[in-house]
Amino acid sequence: MLSDRRFHQTAELRARMTYSSSGHKTFEVLSEQGLSLIRQKVLRRMLEAEEGASRVEMLAHKQITPLNYELQILDSERQPCRLAYVLEATTTSVSRFSLRGRIWLDSEEFAVVRVEATPQ
Repeated sequence: MLSDRRFHQTAELRARMTYSSSGHKTFEVLSEQGLSLIRQKVLRRMLEAEEGASRVEMLAHKQITPLNYELQILDSERQPCRLAYVLEATTTSVSRFSLRGRIWLDSEEFAVVRVEATPQ
């Protein structure tokens, strides 16, 4: 649901997402209501962007790897379970999926446990 408080307009779109093992997502719109302009220009475009970003050919551009990001260790801090490394992430190539911010990596498994970032 999306609400525009200034003009007191709302729009809602309900969708079913299908997720494949390759990471690709598809969406089926189940119902819509509210202002058509908001549904078409915002909500449906969000679904299209999410589906496009999940295509196999896009995965390499979104991954947090040295190809896409310059990573610098800033600190370590205790997370709820155990110690995590805090990294500063700066994109090496700007795309609409690029982020800039901090990433917390588990100190034992090196899995991402937290991200605080903004779009680049």
